[in-house]
Formats: sequence, C-alpha cells, structure tokens
Amino acid sequence: MATECCEDYISSNASFEDPVANCPSIWDGMSCINSIPNGTVVSLDCPSYYIPSFQPGK
Repeated sequence: MATECCEDYISSNASFEDPVANCPSIWDGMSCINSIPNGTVVSLDCPSYYIPSFQPGK
C-alpha cells in the first residue's frame, strides 16, 4: 500500500523534477523521499510501523 502511494506521488510529480538539479523522488523500502535539490541533506524519522529486527544484547 505505501509503495503504491509513493509510486503514484512520484509519477504525478515526475514532470516537475529536474534530473540535473535535483535528486529524484524514491521509495527506500520504508519511506517515500520527495525530490530535493542536489547537495541537500534530508533526515526522516522512522515510520510508526517500523519494528527493528536487530536488538543489541539479545
């Protein structure tokens, strides 16, 4: 469901993206990251449904 939502967003906004000046929108497996200017750093919180499988000390 989330990937389809992201793909819909990306395809509907693809014509506005400048591939030379922007990093493209992408689905990273957990979040949809919108297109941003080259050289920009993005920080995203983990989604509420994220449950890490790695648990140190166990």
